[in-house]
Amino acid sequence: MESITAANSALRINDIVYDNSTFFVVGYAGYIGYSSNANDWKRATTPNRNQVNALTFGSGKYIAVGNGGVLWTSTNGIQWDEVPSANVLNLAGAKISLSTYNINSIVYDTQDGFVAVGNHGLVMKSADGVMWAVGNSSYDDYDGITQLN
Repeated sequence: MESITAANSALRINDIVYDNSTFFVVGYAGYIGYSSNANDWKRATTPNRNQVNALTFGSGKYIAVGNGGVLWTSTNGIQWDEVPSANVLNLAGAKISLSTYNINSIVYDTQDGFVAVGNHGLVMKSADGVMWAVGNSSYDDYDGITQLN
């Protein structure tokens, strides 16, 4: 177990999420930590060491996003897998690479599914967290997205 305190102060936390039973934090070097009590933390298994910027939960899936096109999925928040590049399509239906994008924020809404935003005007949407449609807006960068009820 690890503690998120001065003992590992080099750890930079970018987001924290609670799913009604477990706390999750995400940050630099591919870090996703989880804890049932917000005191004793374990590190999740992630596909690489890219910076993770945000995490959300919905429809039985956890989705994490980050720099270098990080787009990871998990059913338990502990074991993470990359979303296959074949599942990321532009609005014309062609496969695209996210490796040049920093995906900065993600939300889940029961009506719209998952929506993520990032640099270079990146806007992504997925009904199921598996297949993603990617578009670009006229804005340069999006730092965050928030669900309003």
